[in-house]
Amino acid sequence: MEHILREEKYIRDQTAAVDQSLRRHELEERQERLAEKQRQLRTQFQQMQQVAPLP
Repeated sequence: MEHILREEKYIRDQTAAVDQSLRRHELEERQERLAEKQRQLRTQFQQMQQVAPLP
């Protein structure tokens, strides 16, 4: 019985580690997309300022 409990704990721990790794990967991808969007917006803003500078 104790062996089974150890195996169950191991499986839970491994599952948690995989879940955490997936969440980290998803967050990194989201962060990359947001950084790219920010670069695009900054470029668009700079282009707009050239056409119609702020007073």
